[in-house]
Amino acid sequence: MKLNIKAARQRSQRRGLTFNEEKYIKRYKATLPILLWYIIVILFAKISPGFIPEIVILLIFLILTIKGLNDYFGWVKIKNTD
Repeated sequence: MKLNIKAARQRSQRRGLTFNEEKYIKRYKATLPILLWYIIVILFAKISPGFIPEIVILLIFLILTIKGLNDYFGWVKIKNTD
């Protein structure tokens, strides 16, 4: 992740834009699980077609999308009661 942040910072400096590291990390953490899920689904489709029912694929995609949006926008926050 540090290499991605460094590359993004350099890209934004070349373009003359300001770089917000916190926003970049949020966006990266929100999209990474969805991309990994797509890779897993593609691998399972190649190895054994029909192994995972379509409704399960869509349900997990929906859950990961909602989780990613929540991580990015911070709608639901869990607070420690300690």
